Amino acid sequence: MAMEYRKIQLIGGSSYAITLPKDWVSEVKLKPGDFVTIQKQSDLSLILVPQRAGKAVGQVFSEAFVEVDEAVDMDRIFRMIVGLYLVGYQAIKVRFIKRYSEVRNRLVEFIRRKLLGVEVVDEKINEVTLQTFIEFREFPSIKLITRMMTITQSMLNDSIQALMDMDAELAKDVIERDDNVDRLYLLSVRQLKKAVEDRNILRELEIRDFRHVLGYRLITKSIERAADHAARIADISAKIHEPITDKLRSIMIELAKYANTMLENSWRALIKMDMDLANETISSRRWMLSMVEEASLMILESYKDPKIVVNLSLVLESLKRIAEYACDIAEIVINLAIASKDRIKIGRSVEE
Repeated sequence: MAMEYRKIQLIGGSSYAITLPKDWVSEVKLKPGDFVTIQKQSDLSLILVPQRAGKAVGQVFSEAFVEVDEAVDMDRIFRMIVGLYLVGYQAIKVRFIKRYSEVRNRLVEFIRRKLLGVEVVDEKINEVTLQTFIEFREFPSIKLITRMMTITQSMLNDSIQALMDMDAELAKDVIERDDNVDRLYLLSVRQLKKAVEDRNILRELEIRDFRHVLGYRLITKSIERAADHAARIADISAKIHEPITDKLRSIMIELAKYANTMLENSWRALIKMDMDLANETISSRRWMLSMVEEASLMILESYKDPKIVVNLSLVLESLKRIAEYACDIAEIVINLAIASKDRIKIGRSVEE
């Protein structure tokens, strides 16, 4: 719709009114007596959201249909289902051209592992119907981020413990917890996508400023990637069959604690919108990099087996990457916090 101008009119001496474009009213099927909600934005603009029966127009039950051919591999099916989930479909019906009970069972297992709030409401020999029951207000964005961060930090602690103790059972548990982070991440992306389309959802997600949506999206991705690296450390621990030297053991434990502290501080900076803490988190990366370099040389000096060298080096790389993701979060916090300030003080005053 092209830009249109409307003149403000004074009604009754105290109220102001403007007319609505006729083609827009027709498109959203409003009629006299219906309501629109008016939302003031941080940039002082207003958003009109048409309402019918107490619900925003567009927030209606939607259903997608997927037909699966015998030539399609499972990963492609999974990607399509996730894509439909992220777009916001409430129901997805998957129909198989032939009776593929094994494919159907694998799909159902994938849904239960990866998609939060999605249930199999109908299951036939050649068809599966999925429905999303979760409400936006149940999982505000900060609550999701906090839960993702808590799980990721516990994964990092336990993955290093599994490596030090060569504990295969603990390593397996860490890898399984990565599914929980993935589920929360995909739910967060789904919700933030819907918030971009409908500003009403911002309030339900407890997002104060529309400009924060992209920041939260990037933060959740950084946490999800940090969890992936914790899971990778756990996976590597099962491949190490030679005790780690005491000195290297001490450094790796210290690096893991340091990376975890950086994650914690980046989260605290987000909760408080604390630019000083965010800057401190970023600055602390220098020590991490120097210790990773020292540990890398130690690995080369201590082990002759190239497989062990490679695997332990990958552990160090994952610890470094986790620290870098914490820095990424801290940088986003600075960008979010600085948007509401027009006067910034850097450093402390020096008394003469």
